[in-house]
Amino acid sequence: MIQKQSSGLEGGTIAGWRTADYLFSEDATCPDTLRIFESKDYLWNKVVVFHSLFLSACDKRQSVKSVCIGHYVLPPASVQDEVRQVVGRLIWECEDELSVTQGFHKSFSCQTEDEHSEVSKSEYVKFPL
Repeated sequence: MIQKQSSGLEGGTIAGWRTADYLFSEDATCPDTLRIFESKDYLWNKVVVFHSLFLSACDKRQSVKSVCIGHYVLPPASVQDEVRQVVGRLIWECEDELSVTQGFHKSFSCQTEDEHSEVSKSEYVKFPL
């Protein structure tokens, strides 16, 4: 494991997805995330992927306990489409035109560039329990 100072409020470390306590991704269609969605562990409900903006929301509030992690479950893209038909948008999606004009993709960015999470699409963070 590689210690990464900016990987979370609790001093998390980067780990392989099978050994991580929490999995974060910002793109349900990236190859690493797709491999998780196609795994037996995912199909058998043994792992959950969360949107990486959860980390930014926690950082903004300076607390992991004040942000509901359940709102940041990242489902496969096809499920996201179904959810959008029912609820309109997902919590990490922003209808604010400012985000779009700043060059951020509407489906996963509701923050400024400075607030953008340091966790890349293919990195997973392990936090101490």
